[in-house]
Amino acid sequence: MIVWNSIYSHFNPIAFSVFGIPVHWYGIMYVLALLVALFVAKWIAKKDHYPISSALLDSYFVWVEIGVILGARLGYILFYDPYTSYYLSHPWEIFNPFDRQGNFVGIRGMSYHGAVIGFLVASVWFARVKKVNFWLFMDLAGLSIPLGYVFGRIGNFLNQELIGRETSSGFGIYVEGILRHPSQLYEAFLEGIVVFVILYFWRKRVR
Repeated sequence: MIVWNSIYSHFNPIAFSVFGIPVHWYGIMYVLALLVALFVAKWIAKKDHYPISSALLDSYFVWVEIGVILGARLGYILFYDPYTSYYLSHPWEIFNPFDRQGNFVGIRGMSYHGAVIGFLVASVWFARVKKVNFWLFMDLAGLSIPLGYVFGRIGNFLNQELIGRETSSGFGIYVEGILRHPSQLYEAFLEGIVVFVILYFWRKRVR
């Protein structure tokens, strides 16, 4: 367990670089979360005979992906960033991946709450523009999102953020010399895998 307890001191949050641009594990997990949610949605839609074509589901995915990314970033700026007033007066900087010295640093800071808001706004807008049943898509999204959520929380873990409370448990991880719960992994399992299993079997009962 010693290796596990000190994993952050040996782990590099950067997976690899492309032409000198670092690609973080967090970003990879974010993409995987979206793709897994889409794959599960398509699988369930086909299995349960949802009146939703694959092409329409692909279109919906693009809409909500944009909504989630915009909402997550804007939510972070409004709810958590200490420089909110700066960004509000310099909105073009919100999605600027370069620092003031011209170095690529990526876009840092995403809010779960903002992502949910962005998802809902994009879903409502999509339903109105495409003239489809909003609740039908919400039903499908509710079944597919939990497994995508697993990768989102794993991304938080690999990015060394949202660490849990101090603990004496052997499963804890040292963060700045303090042993803390890897709460992201607890959430990935309980709010992701367990919730998906419950919803999946509940779906079998109500359909």
